[in-house]
Amino acid sequence: MRARFFRFIAHIAARHARKIIAVAVALTIAAGAYAAATLRLNANLDDLVSEELEYHRRYIEFLEEFGDEEYLYVVVDSKGDMPQAKRFVEALAGRVEKIPDLKEIIFRIDNPALERNFLLYMTPDQLSALRAMVTDGPFSVRRIAGWKDISELFAALADRIGGPVSTADEAELAQGFTFIDGLIDDIARAIEREAPYSSRLQELFFGDGETFDTDGFYRNGDLLFLLIMPAKDFTTMEVIERPLADIRAAIAKTRAEFPGIDAGLTGRPVLAADEIETSNRDMNWATAIAILLVGAVFIFFFRSLSRPLLAMASLVMGIAWTFGLVALLYGTLNLLSVVFSIILVGATIEYAIHVVARYQEELARDGDPAAAMARALALMGPADATSALTTAAAFLTITWTDFTALAQLGVIASSGILLCLAAMLLVLPAMIIARDRGRAPGALRRVRPFALPHIGLLYRRPGLLFAAAAAITAVSIPLALRVGFDNNLLNLQARGLESVKYEHLILEKSGETTWFARAVAGSIAQSHRMAGAFERLPSVRRVDDVERILPEGQGEKIEAVRKIAPAFEGVSFKPASGKVDERRLAFELGRLAGGLDSLQEQAFSAGRVDAVEELDRFSSKIRSLVSALSGADAQALARLGRFQGDFLGDLHKNLEILATGMDPVTIEIKDLPADVVGRFVSPKGRYGLFIYPAENIWDPAALAKFVDEIRGVDESVTGTPIEVHESARLMRETFLRSAALAFLVICLLVWIDFRSLRASLLAVMPLAVGVLWLLGVMGATGVPFNMANFFAIPIIIGIGVDFGVQLAHRLRQERSFAAMGSATGKAVVLTAAANAIGFGTMVFAHHRGIASLGLIMAAGCVSCLAAALVAMPPVAKWLKWGGES
Repeated sequence: MRARFFRFIAHIAARHARKIIAVAVALTIAAGAYAAATLRLNANLDDLVSEELEYHRRYIEFLEEFGDEEYLYVVVDSKGDMPQAKRFVEALAGRVEKIPDLKEIIFRIDNPALERNFLLYMTPDQLSALRAMVTDGPFSVRRIAGWKDISELFAALADRIGGPVSTADEAELAQGFTFIDGLIDDIARAIEREAPYSSRLQELFFGDGETFDTDGFYRNGDLLFLLIMPAKDFTTMEVIERPLADIRAAIAKTRAEFPGIDAGLTGRPVLAADEIETSNRDMNWATAIAILLVGAVFIFFFRSLSRPLLAMASLVMGIAWTFGLVALLYGTLNLLSVVFSIILVGATIEYAIHVVARYQEELARDGDPAAAMARALALMGPADATSALTTAAAFLTITWTDFTALAQLGVIASSGILLCLAAMLLVLPAMIIARDRGRAPGALRRVRPFALPHIGLLYRRPGLLFAAAAAITAVSIPLALRVGFDNNLLNLQARGLESVKYEHLILEKSGETTWFARAVAGSIAQSHRMAGAFERLPSVRRVDDVERILPEGQGEKIEAVRKIAPAFEGVSFKPASGKVDERRLAFELGRLAGGLDSLQEQAFSAGRVDAVEELDRFSSKIRSLVSALSGADAQALARLGRFQGDFLGDLHKNLEILATGMDPVTIEIKDLPADVVGRFVSPKGRYGLFIYPAENIWDPAALAKFVDEIRGVDESVTGTPIEVHESARLMRETFLRSAALAFLVICLLVWIDFRSLRASLLAVMPLAVGVLWLLGVMGATGVPFNMANFFAIPIIIGIGVDFGVQLAHRLRQERSFAAMGSATGKAVVLTAAANAIGFGTMVFAHHRGIASLGLIMAAGCVSCLAAALVAMPPVAKWLKWGGES
């Protein structure tokens, strides 16, 4: 029945060849034109999953209420020269502010440290420590005001530790030792070489507020940040392509003016744009090389140029029709469905190969194009149809998901496969017949396609083949169990990308992150309670809530500040000396070392081994500095004098800033700038919290821990970490579920085709065994699945099914292992070679996700081919499906 149907198709193709070609070309042009005019790209990551998902609906509602918060981060590494880095930021900001289509630029925030009330943003404990530091003892403001030489600092410290130390003093001394330890390193460095001055006083006086800077710059450790909110165009792949180029040009110009400063751009939008640019560039090169190589293989295989070109033309038609259908059904493509054309090339070119290969084999009999095509379609058409239906079904299984981008891809790919099949079973035969009609039968019979010489020798000992296949399978099973899933998105990016480099730099040199979670509270009191609960979690580094702009407990803090204020009354600072008294400095350092020896004895008596070791290290460092001072020449002392002036000037500056904050008043929201308030308070009057992770948020395990813990405090938390975590989980579950479902559907469709359990098992064997061998290769080479190479699975399923179905049909026709060397067997080899070469060119891509996709595709094609040629024939003999060659 099916053979008669495909003979009828061949008859229609032969009788109306020119009409079919004309209609197909017209339909191709119309579909292409309609798609070009109406089809648009939607590159918005927020549209990839369904808004019916509760976590995603909350995220969209949050964005509507509080606005977009995915900034571009300019990261500036001071490399120890913070003043120069700040000048760099100011110069860069001047350039960036002239770039159009930028909504917001943040580099110098309205920091409370520059305002009358900045001390209210410190904690009660910090205010108590500040009071103890500046109002009494050797480090009182009045004593510091008279310092002209750095040796006086060490004299004060030696006096402070000269007596017994109580447990209550330990925290204060630990903070002081941390500061002095760094200061000693700075002095030693100044003696050794010229080095830019970098302040250590900010943390000493103002605590460890990570974004606090006395000049108001957005700072974290040695890094400065400039945040930019660009206009985003979701109709382009890169979304921020235009402003991104302008910003990078501004950075390059500014970097040329400040050669000692390292600066670059990162942030989630930048990473996405760089990934798309890199992957597009890699795909374009890989596609160009693949076309040349696959074209050469086609010509060599078929010993013809025109027929392979006609096969490619039918593929182009099918893809063009699919574009038209997509424009009609959806009107847009998303960041996942946009790859459907690549999928169609890999999944459907095999149908055209089988048509041409079987046609040439039949043509060699009598040189009659129409009769040869009728026999070819009758014999291999059912196999092509079954293969296409099973592959389309495999893609349809990913449509039952809330990951709408994957569902759209499943519909498009399955529809495209059937359209390509129609082009290859109707239009391709019409084009081939139109080309060959009228030519001399003798010339047509002389076509000698590529042969598989001596392949029959391989099957003389099928038992040996079966043993080899069984051995490979046994080795593959434990290796396959090693294969995991890596959803760290940074691991997909190309090595050396600027955005990746600076993302890692943020993680390494600061506590900042471009990702953070958000929570919403209905009142200020609730916001404070939630912030406290979040901050107690191990996975949370800090929480910014409305208290960051509207501090809690202002009345008590005002009273605490007023108790500190008398210490600053009538204080004036003497200018620092530019000359170092190296003898006095050495003497005071020696006194300090002696005091440390006394502390070491106390610690030893108390059994504090850790403190003994730390004090011994500190004492040794001080004595090394004394030794360096004794050997310092005039130039070294001059450098030390300049450092002394910078340090004491910085000390006086910080104390003067403290003095400006000694008369605070209560702060209300109406007193604050609107752009600052807007980040924490929505137009609806609700209060937002920023929740920053303590660990590397790109690490999937750390991300999962962070999301689980903050959800334990508030189930409705939202933000990029939740979106990435849930989307990765949803995609992984969708592919795993669809792979299992696809295999069941394939088995059912294959059984419907053959109506035989033996034949069905034989047909699915290359797929099942080939995928297992592929997993073994991945386990042996340490290649995991990831968010990019998962797309290889449905394509490999289609290829593996095609191999099995085509060879099973041919074995049934031939009842001999000679079928393996027939046009069908050779077409299977060509299909594997074409896909392995075509996708294998991706292995050399810079984008690691694309490179892993190419590796899996190439290995999968070879594995399925090896399973078809090695494992299938002996099993066919055992099932009495084939015979001796």
